[in-house]
This record gives sequence, C-alpha cells and structure tokens, in this order.
Amino acid sequence: MKILIFLKDNVLNLNDFTPISGAAEKVTEWISNGAEVEFITGVHKFMEVKKIDEALKVLGVSNPVIHAKPENEKFHRFVAELEPNVLIENKQNSGEEKTVSSKLDPELKIHGIVMESGAEIELLPGDPSELKHYGKAEEAAGAKDDTY
Repeated sequence: MKILIFLKDNVLNLNDFTPISGAAEKVTEWISNGAEVEFITGVHKFMEVKKIDEALKVLGVSNPVIHAKPENEKFHRFVAELEPNVLIENKQNSGEEKTVSSKLDPELKIHGIVMESGAEIELLPGDPSELKHYGKAEEAAGAKDDTY
C-alpha cells in the first residue's frame, strides 16, 4: 500500500522544519506495518527540499521519497500521476478552496483523508489497511437520508 502525505502542517512545520506532534511515530508505524510512505510538497528550492529530507531523516524515515510538485502543475494532477492508494492532506494544503482529494477522479480509487489540522495524524489508524476505510463510515452516516 502506498500512502502519500502532504508534508506541510501534517508531518513538518515548513517554517522551521520542526515535526508535527505524533507524525514521526505514525509514519514509522505505517512503514513498520509494510506501507510505502511518500511525501508531497509545493517546495521547489533545492536547499529547502534538502532541509526537508534532513528533517524527515531525524524523524526516523530513512531514504524518504519526497515529490516536489512542478510549479506549473496542479496538485490533483500531480497526485494522480503518483498513484497512491491513500492521500493524507489537511484543508489548507492545496492553497485553494477545494481539497485535492475532492478534485481527484473517483475512478483512480485514491482514498483521501482530509484532516482539520496536522496534529490529527496521530489519531489515524496504525494499520495501513485500515486507512482505506477511514472516514467512510462518517461519510455514509452524513449522507443518510432520514426523510420518511
């Protein structure tokens, strides 16, 4: 299973490259449970990407795979090219009104998890296979029609 996580405010605070609470533990748990964890960012500058790489290694992620979105590319198109099974983002990651997950073609079968804030990452299931179902029960309950 391939998990793609937006770095900004989900794993790292990109202002000072400090970790988000619980992110290191959750990412290493997913990796130890067999998931392929990769990261996505809008950062392009080589030195900043290098700092991100170093910060991830400090978190315990050896040889992190970091995908820097090309400047003229839209996030949802870039994510589609990367073909993750699960995309983890927060409501502010795309820099637009809509989340990246909401813009993805449903036929791609990429399960999007949208968090309010990055600290919520520690609340996600530790078993990567459970992530594909995370949030679906709430969505179904919210979509239920209670008219008689």
